[in-house]
Amino acid sequence: MSIRLYTKQNVALTTDATEILYGGAAGGGKSFLIRAAAIIYSMEIPGLHTYIFRRTFKELVSNHLYTAGGLLDMLHPFIEDNLVKFNKQDYVFEWTNGSRIQLAHCQWESDVAQYQGAQIPFLIVDEATHFTEYMIRFLRSRSRLGSLQLPDKYKNKFPRILYASNPGGVSHKYFKRGFVDHGLKIHRAPIDDGRMIRQFIPAMLADNKMLAENDPEYEFKLRGLGKATLIDAMLTGNWDVSDTTAIADWTDEMNVVTPFNIPVTWTIKRGYDYGYSAPYAVLWCATSNGDDYTTDDGTTRSAPKGSMFIIRELYGADQYGEGIKEQPSDTAVRIKQIDIMINNVVPGPADNSIFNRDRGPSIADLMEEEGIRWNESNKKPGSRVLGLCILNQMVTEANKAAPEKPFFKVFDTCVNTVEQLPHLQVDKKNLEDVNTESEDHVYDVVRYLVLHASSEVVELKYEGF
Repeated sequence: MSIRLYTKQNVALTTDATEILYGGAAGGGKSFLIRAAAIIYSMEIPGLHTYIFRRTFKELVSNHLYTAGGLLDMLHPFIEDNLVKFNKQDYVFEWTNGSRIQLAHCQWESDVAQYQGAQIPFLIVDEATHFTEYMIRFLRSRSRLGSLQLPDKYKNKFPRILYASNPGGVSHKYFKRGFVDHGLKIHRAPIDDGRMIRQFIPAMLADNKMLAENDPEYEFKLRGLGKATLIDAMLTGNWDVSDTTAIADWTDEMNVVTPFNIPVTWTIKRGYDYGYSAPYAVLWCATSNGDDYTTDDGTTRSAPKGSMFIIRELYGADQYGEGIKEQPSDTAVRIKQIDIMINNVVPGPADNSIFNRDRGPSIADLMEEEGIRWNESNKKPGSRVLGLCILNQMVTEANKAAPEKPFFKVFDTCVNTVEQLPHLQVDKKNLEDVNTESEDHVYDVVRYLVLHASSEVVELKYEGF
């Protein structure tokens, strides 16, 4: 059997890196590489167990099994010669040399538990950014050799992981930070992120010569997608933009600013999203009353009434993005210390769950004992969609040379806010809302704040729902 690979596909197959992200533009040959790598390694490494993951079973079989050029087609000669058997019940290809290619899916985070005892020398995750960071970390922990003996040419190259993906998805930020931002160089991941040897290999439409020959109009189909950021992501594999980002017009240049002294006439309000096992987030927001402000370089600028600046944050998460299990009273003490430094802070909206007294004093009660009070957030029907809509309007307004309506900006010292908001993903089932599997704790506070900022505007908007 002869398998023809393009240059970048061959790099992905032969690189000394053991954790590889192959992806970027649409039509870059990701699916073929996945199947080719699984077959080539299975032939050359007797006893190799390969797992090919997609998020859902339907995607798995339609993209890698029953499609033209899928595994059944590619392995047909081996099946005919009785060298490979397809076990339809378990969706596994079994080789006479002991190798196996297992088709697997992981739709929900709880599904990873079924792979607790798995030993995966070669792990493939297709459309990897569709998997949550937790799923990726867990599956990677199953990547191990066990007693598998490697031929000399493959020693130190396994266990091996191949991720294939376009930009966008719930873990877009994780892969961008861990692979794309390092450029094309091979580098070792930090200890707390698996310590495997990583490489990002960008796949471009131009790399796929066969697609260009068979469908020379494909590029124009991509250009017909309409949305500029989507076209850029699909054509060039630009990981700085994404077709699935919830805040499409965000730019660090215009939405992130150097801290300045807040005018005394402005209102400073804080918002809170509770978390214990999950992260919690507290944001302090300065809202303009229409008075000008002076930047750190002495420039006087205008801020239309209602413009919002996130000026401080408190984010309760560890280095793995998990909650720090901090007691509400301890969180309240930390908030109080920041309130004192900022001065003239007024209570703002918080996650409504903190007001629940079903099992005794509420979280809000415990925090009030430390002098920290909150207001209930807007949880009316349609509030999630409305909150994102208002935020997008304000973010877009900030990009104008002379804003006339309220805008939204963030101090660059609020690192979690600056990092999370641009990579927030939309819910594919409801494109007007965010994907709650995204890292959305900071966003929830922002949503509470923008909805709370002008109750009159909010009530007027609700009449249309």
